[in-house]
Amino acid sequence: MAETVNLINLFRDKMFRIPNYQRGYSWGERQLNELWDDITDITRGADGKYINHYTGTIFLKAMPSSEIPETERWMDGEFDFYSVVDGQQRLTSIVLLMNELIALAPEEGLGQDTREDLYKKFICFTHKNGLLKCYKFLYDENNRAFLINKIFGDSSILPPDFDNVYTRNLLFAKDFFSKKIKALLETGGVEALEELYRKLQTALIFDERKIEKDLDVQAVFETMNNRGKPLTTLEKLKNRLVYLCNRFPDRAEVLVLHRNINSAWSKIYTDLARNPYAILDEDVFLSAFLSLYRKPEGSTFSEQQAEKKVFEMFCNRAAQYKKEASESSENEEAVDYKKIDNFIVKLSEFSRDWYEINNPTSELVKRITLMNGTKEMKIFLATLNNAKNRHEAEIHECLTLTEKALFRSSIPGLNIISNWDIANFARDIYENPANLSRVADDLRERLQRPCDQQAVIAGFRWLFGYTNGAKGYHRWGGLKYLLFSYENYLKDRVYNEYSSRVSWDDFYDVSIEHIMPQTWETYWAKEMEDYREGIVEDSKWRAFVILVNSIGNLTIIKGAKNSELQNDPWEDKKARYATGYFSELQVSKYEKWDQYSILDRGKHIIEFLEESISGLHFSQEELLDVLFSGETFYPKSFRQQKTRSTID
Repeated sequence: MAETVNLINLFRDKMFRIPNYQRGYSWGERQLNELWDDITDITRGADGKYINHYTGTIFLKAMPSSEIPETERWMDGEFDFYSVVDGQQRLTSIVLLMNELIALAPEEGLGQDTREDLYKKFICFTHKNGLLKCYKFLYDENNRAFLINKIFGDSSILPPDFDNVYTRNLLFAKDFFSKKIKALLETGGVEALEELYRKLQTALIFDERKIEKDLDVQAVFETMNNRGKPLTTLEKLKNRLVYLCNRFPDRAEVLVLHRNINSAWSKIYTDLARNPYAILDEDVFLSAFLSLYRKPEGSTFSEQQAEKKVFEMFCNRAAQYKKEASESSENEEAVDYKKIDNFIVKLSEFSRDWYEINNPTSELVKRITLMNGTKEMKIFLATLNNAKNRHEAEIHECLTLTEKALFRSSIPGLNIISNWDIANFARDIYENPANLSRVADDLRERLQRPCDQQAVIAGFRWLFGYTNGAKGYHRWGGLKYLLFSYENYLKDRVYNEYSSRVSWDDFYDVSIEHIMPQTWETYWAKEMEDYREGIVEDSKWRAFVILVNSIGNLTIIKGAKNSELQNDPWEDKKARYATGYFSELQVSKYEKWDQYSILDRGKHIIEFLEESISGLHFSQEELLDVLFSGETFYPKSFRQQKTRSTID
């Protein structure tokens, strides 16, 4: 039964608690602006009263005394405690707005209420002994201390030592409302704050609905949304599991399982929100886990396939569906306590590994994800992460072999591992960590396979065959990884330096620069025309493309320097390169930059590539072919040698 109430009546004699199984505060600037605009746009009717503004429905469930923390039970009886089943985002925003309004209000308060009265009504009630406090609105566990310390400003509660998307959203909203209210105060004085308060307490109208049974709570969850945002599959799955466990006859078992489900989702939401700046996608996470827990038709479940599969697993007729994609697979077990409990335990365990792999601290893992950031690879790495404390040496070996296999596979013509293979490795290890040694043996065998030199040459030639868009080595997906690896090689083996000038953390902030620029006409015409001498007119454009996009003419460089130098003459670039990365420093050692400098540096890079790939070794002529895509476009002196050889 719904009751229409204004803000004063909504808060009267109530304490609101956000259950720990709900995700935290997720409103951003768009939703906050919408709320602020709604409030400021409230006008008076013909009777002089503010016109009501419907703000939404708040679903509440009364909390039994046993669920109220002992430190707050002194308020039980005087105030009613409620779990906020739906409407958390709106209610949190209103509380944050009221908190900033009260903080900026004059000591005598607003309307008929002093600042102390306002604080008691909307923020915190203090026992007459002055020692005990009970906040009107709190999270049950997650982000509770943060809210009290950082938002309400109570230093008696130590702030948590973690940071997540939800806490950042809370701080953003606090700052948002503070700025809006300060601007009101500057332009309209205290009268503007008075008007804002009157709108808040009388014009905002809520539908307050109180529910009692868990099944009713589940039904609300099925229909709730966040300003039109549909429920994720992860949220719908939780609702489904709650519904199923409430059908079990053993009530004690139901209570335990219900508590376990809530705890599992609380952990999952906490882990996914630890990701900087954006919550990790819940449905990608669920599909990743399901790809380990059940074997899909492809390498992994898509989010859509995962939604279908997970509800086959947990439905009243689960036993009519196959466990895995193959027809020979056994059928799903019927849904019971054990099936649900086993699934939620493993799902919640996976959330920590999923967060850690999406935010790796290991440089080796970072390099792997820079080469392959697919769902398959992240599942594989998360599986290894789960076993790292028990199999540290084996996992390090497996990661090292994986990096080598990925780099080898990035070279045209040398593919030895696919995402399908990686997903199968992940499932093998997830099923039994003892399979780590078998996976390592498999990777070693792949790395020892013979190199098809001609396939590699054909692959590198193909890079220059694309006439629209990226050309030459810029098309190679492994180029940036190779240039970063070459940078580290120069640091260790050529310059014997201990400190790096660029790290793998800079990977996405660093660009690849053409040393001889693509716009060469102003300062580089002599070098280009000297290279193209003797090349027929119809091939001169292609010759230009090959020279400037040959690997010897490409280097990693900081983005700002790249935009500054671009088409400058060699003397200016040379001076700037002398203060840059080790790759730039190497380039600056050349007296001039032309076709032969590009050839020489390209040879050094390809020789480094040969050292990195077992069995790869180019002859002199093959090397020229790799760098310049065929004898027609070799540097001039090598073309002349070819011509003389043909005459002889």
